[in-house]
Amino acid sequence: MLNHKIHETHLIEHHFILACRVWIARSRATKAGAVLERRVILIEGEIIKSVGPEGSFAIPSLAKTVDLADKAKAINSQKEQWLRKAIQAGVKIAYGTDAGVFPHGENAKDFRLLVRAGMTPMQSVQSATVVAAELLGQSEHLGSVKPGKFADLVAVQGDPLRDISVLERVQFVMKGGVVYKDQLTGKQ
Repeated sequence: MLNHKIHETHLIEHHFILACRVWIARSRATKAGAVLERRVILIEGEIIKSVGPEGSFAIPSLAKTVDLADKAKAINSQKEQWLRKAIQAGVKIAYGTDAGVFPHGENAKDFRLLVRAGMTPMQSVQSATVVAAELLGQSEHLGSVKPGKFADLVAVQGDPLRDISVLERVQFVMKGGVVYKDQLTGKQ
């Protein structure tokens, strides 16, 4: 049944989005061709091998467990270990969060946590831009700033490639050509 649903989804050129918390279900779904592992808690050995750089995407949502009780911190430590292995194996990591289990606006912590898990600062930024666009099958429209593409922009004081945490303090936001926040020039 799952194979059929995934196959039908691919026929209409859409992605099959998957939420699995049990490793055997993840394994079966990725083998059937699911392209996204949503809200992954742990991913290990065989699944990392089956996903690889050409397979599914993983969205670790690390910030959702960072500030919780000891049990959640232990789980987050395990997530960071599997994420480090996945990064080393070349698994495509797309940025995403489960904002709602922590205050909205704090999801930029994941950039810092992705770097701590082994990504370069550029890779963590790309996980939210070009990789996320690829995951959505929208690379020709999203993910980079080029003529003809949709581009919402943020700006920060500092260089996120030197200090990724500056992305937690966004000072300029432009969406659809409209400036919604501007603490850099003082105009808004």
